[in-house]
Amino acid sequence: MARQFWAGILPGILMGGFLALAAVLVVRARGWGQKEVVLLPLGRVFAEAFPGLLTPIIILGGIYGGVFTPTEAAAVGVFWGVFVGMVFYRSLRLKDLPGVLVDAGVSSAVVMAIVAWAGLFAWAADTVGLVGQATRLLLGLEGNPLLLLALLNLLWLLLGMLLDAVSIYYLTLPILLPVMAHLGGTLSGWASS
Repeated sequence: MARQFWAGILPGILMGGFLALAAVLVVRARGWGQKEVVLLPLGRVFAEAFPGLLTPIIILGGIYGGVFTPTEAAAVGVFWGVFVGMVFYRSLRLKDLPGVLVDAGVSSAVVMAIVAWAGLFAWAADTVGLVGQATRLLLGLEGNPLLLLALLNLLWLLLGMLLDAVSIYYLTLPILLPVMAHLGGTLSGWASS
């Protein structure tokens, strides 16, 4: 489990950097915030942001320290966010909580509906033999792992424009698990050469 967290550090930094770059470019292109920019001392900005910055430390520290599981860490993160919003930033009031909970429930329901339909599609695709045909097609690219990886990245890029990550897992894992199991030796041998 720890290796998975470590494996996500570099992609996370890259993604965060590109998102920040995109935000800067959009703000500059649209001219937002030109007149109302107020430069504050860095220490004051850090002090104001500190309670929010503690969130990943609490979540990851609790997981790595064995205090709670990743699922429990999600609940701790929610309670910490509500606490920070109500006590430190005072941007969240008690009367706002029902609306926030309804919005969270609607968002979760939409995601779960998409996941349910993706799971149903994956089952149907496997039942009619589409998964087997796609697996055989991908195994035909066994001799060229770079082409296979490029095609898979293109597929994930296209799917990522339309669906969330969990739905993409449901759609692609039944096809890709046998392919990667078969190509595991081929790809590791190719990488070491």
